[in-house]
Amino acid sequence: MRANELAGRLPRQGTVRLRMLAAMAVSIAAIFAMGPREASEDARIPATNPVLAPYQPAGDGFLGSEASVSAYFDLYAAIAYSKEAHRWGDAYNFLTRQQAEARALEVCGDSHCRIIGWARNGCCALAIGDAGNYGFAYRYGAYDYSLARSNALTLCSKRDTNCRIVSWACTNR
Repeated sequence: MRANELAGRLPRQGTVRLRMLAAMAVSIAAIFAMGPREASEDARIPATNPVLAPYQPAGDGFLGSEASVSAYFDLYAAIAYSKEAHRWGDAYNFLTRQQAEARALEVCGDSHCRIIGWARNGCCALAIGDAGNYGFAYRYGAYDYSLARSNALTLCSKRDTNCRIVSWACTNR
């Protein structure tokens, strides 16, 4: 039996499914052909996250990557800021809000640091002006940095001059 005769006998829905499976197989083959890649600094994805480590299967990290872990868990990001010390800290890809906030405070590193905001499965950004006044914004959705950034700059500009983004944090999900 020729392939076109067989295709004629398959229901339309089956043909669509076969095409989708073929496209997925080609995509997966292309991903494996690229080989492992180093994460860039701009990606803001740590090579290893001690919080997620227990959930990652052993191996080369490809199938046990944080991206696969984040498909099953909510991830949190947080930003801390101290106007008095002019310090800030961020944290991202933590399994709980409390863990993300604790890490942001630790990175901030001053007793005056306070959590100014957090995001679940999204991005947050901190903009600071010349007088130390700030704007904070968050957006849901992985790597939606541009909207969080523009909103933080807008809010900061209402309180201060020469606002600039000094910190941002995005989750993988």
